[in-house]
Amino acid sequence: ENWESVSELVKKISFAETEIHISKKNKGLANSIIDGMNYVFERHEMAIALEDDIVLSYAYKDLAETLFEKYGENKKVMAICGGGVGTVIPEGYEYDIYFNYRMSSVAFGTWRDRWIGFERNPSMLKEIYSDSQKREMLRNSGNDIEKMVFYSLTNKIDTWATYWELYQISQSGYHVVPVDGYATDIGRTGGGTNSKTCTVRYDVELNGEKKGQYKLPDDIILNDMIIQDTRDLMDIAENKFPDYFDVVCAWMKLYQRNLSVLKY
Repeated sequence: ENWESVSELVKKISFAETEIHISKKNKGLANSIIDGMNYVFERHEMAIALEDDIVLSYAYKDLAETLFEKYGENKKVMAICGGGVGTVIPEGYEYDIYFNYRMSSVAFGTWRDRWIGFERNPSMLKEIYSDSQKREMLRNSGNDIEKMVFYSLTNKIDTWATYWELYQISQSGYHVVPVDGYATDIGRTGGGTNSKTCTVRYDVELNGEKKGQYKLPDDIILNDMIIQDTRDLMDIAENKFPDYFDVVCAWMKLYQRNLSVLKY
């Protein structure tokens, strides 16, 4: 019933030219995004993926067009977004955007020549581990990335964005995030595909405004305080010893049922 109501809403869009594709079966979050982006990139140089729980500022389109034009020739700039993860911006920071190791899928946009090599391939971790610079980039992205890859492999989550993070790092690339909120995610109430618990941890205020001229650096500039705060946000205590914690929990369940651990 909910799916049908969304489908009817999509069919009524009148504020833009539309080409609507409705699958006969639920393809899942990751396949829907990837198939959609692949289709658009057969026809266009740039694309934006909007998941169904994203709310946009009226100025998002203007910002996205500006960023696409500004960084289109810089291949180290892998993607843009409309909102980050609630990173604290240092007082006196002079630009309207910042570069980060951590990607955001909130109003995610990229170019065809960046997307073309993307695949959901967990073996990218091996390449990253073997390169000290890329290993540090992964570390600065947050310690939850590797755990989400594991959850993906065990079908606990259905993610494309985690693999984009690996792909971005494998290309020694960076993500552009606006300082203000040009898009926000309202789907973290516990009922989402990958968000099973309610959280306000990543909430971003929808305060992005259209500007006559955005303050954008000509090249990639990394701010140490922004990088560290993003890393602190993503480094969750439970992720520091995930394997130990999972094994202990499994052992306790068996122990309480008087079952042999060795058998399992």
